[in-house]
Amino acid sequence: METFTPKKLRILISILFVTMCSVAQVNVTEDFENGNFPFTLWQDGGDRCDFNTNSAVNGNNSVRLKRGGVNRSTTYTSDIDLTSYTSVSISFDFKFSGCENGDDFFVEYSEDSGVNYTNIGTYTLGGSYSNNTIYNVSIPITDAGTTQYTSTSRFRIRGSGNGNNDLFFLILN
Repeated sequence: METFTPKKLRILISILFVTMCSVAQVNVTEDFENGNFPFTLWQDGGDRCDFNTNSAVNGNNSVRLKRGGVNRSTTYTSDIDLTSYTSVSISFDFKFSGCENGDDFFVEYSEDSGVNYTNIGTYTLGGSYSNNTIYNVSIPITDAGTTQYTSTSRFRIRGSGNGNNDLFFLILN
């Protein structure tokens, strides 16, 4: 059995301290106040996604998703390298407007540059959510099982609805 001298003990504690401190939280914020699509991180995902300069959420600007198909009413991130992180979450503010009970939007995660997506959150009007109220949510993504942190990770928010007046406003924080 090896004995720990004071010098070895200090080295071991230093290594543990550096290891524990090397995992950091990085907040990537997109408030949409500086410009238009394409933003630094979030991209326009179709003709039913637009930059809204009369924000219904907070600040002056937001992203507005109108009801549409998978490739029409989305906003998505560029690739994000998440390989050095031990935990990841996506947080955002949102508001339903002009929607009927059952209208919803989805938050999705991809580990392959958007070739495939996994649903990580569904927000449906009715029950817990109503029109014209601002909500803040945070969704943790676990790096285990079927979800992996990769160098080509992406997030996508996809609107769904059944009428032209169904609107989903978003601010990513």
